[in-house]
Amino acid sequence: MRQLYKPENISRMLIKNLKKFGNPIGINNQEINTWWEGLNIKRKGGKLLFTGMMYQLTPYIVKITERLYSFENTPLESLTSSNLMPGSVVKILSKPDKADLQRFNEILVNIYSILSKSDIEFYYHPKLDFYSGILLYDMGLDNTFEEHARKVAEELEKDGVREIVTVDPHTTYALKKLYPEYTGAEFEVFSYLELVNVSKAKAKGCVTLHDPCYYARYLDIHDQPRDLLRSSGIECIDVRNSGKVTYCCGAPVESLSPKLSKEIAKIRFSELKEVGCEIVTFCPLCLANLKSFGDIKDIAEVLGGADDRTIY
Repeated sequence: MRQLYKPENISRMLIKNLKKFGNPIGINNQEINTWWEGLNIKRKGGKLLFTGMMYQLTPYIVKITERLYSFENTPLESLTSSNLMPGSVVKILSKPDKADLQRFNEILVNIYSILSKSDIEFYYHPKLDFYSGILLYDMGLDNTFEEHARKVAEELEKDGVREIVTVDPHTTYALKKLYPEYTGAEFEVFSYLELVNVSKAKAKGCVTLHDPCYYARYLDIHDQPRDLLRSSGIECIDVRNSGKVTYCCGAPVESLSPKLSKEIAKIRFSELKEVGCEIVTFCPLCLANLKSFGDIKDIAEVLGGADDRTIY
């Protein structure tokens, strides 16, 4: 019988890290949020670009999940108790691959570039970018999620933020659906995929899209990315389990059973691969979980070029 990690151990660690560092990994946001350095960013006016730290956190999540995978169903599993694993050890275990860090940062730069070319008035300020707390909600830690969400909402409201552009499904769902319910704060929230446009290009080939659950099932964001790809000249060929009936990538259970998570991801990747096209998604966690089994791209890597970087 499969032995899951004890949810209470994982929960204690998440809560401890969130309260001390503002994210579930246990590393300061300023340390992981560096994608914007070197860009000539606008810091006021228009819609706030809010990354929610998901792309920045994912390389760390990947490394932690690899460690949990190797510990699962062994005596080392007891180390997941927050009392047994000090923050310094967590930091060592979560040290990500440099290639992953660079790739996920470049995806954010690509998104910035796509937004800039779409004549959308927006700005980015690192001090107004926070982790949304969505993992706490996913694990049923409603009280802690509410506490964190209220702090984030208060900071944004204090700065006069009204309109927000998000870049991943988890943050989009949190701000659009959960924050009004848990904090009373009602921001006008857009996924960047709902706002940007791309010029007709002479692209060739086809892609198969993996729809993230939060976007497709709960926010009805599934046609927009296909329209963007077709506008750039790329053919989209769907598998049976796509759109609102998409198949999970396995990431939601990776903190409780990394091995089960990988089994789910393997099934999904095999289904997508059968089409014979390049596989594309638009969620950092889906990207990280599925790339273990072969090539997959984020839609921002397909649609945009990171050409807004200023070299100093």
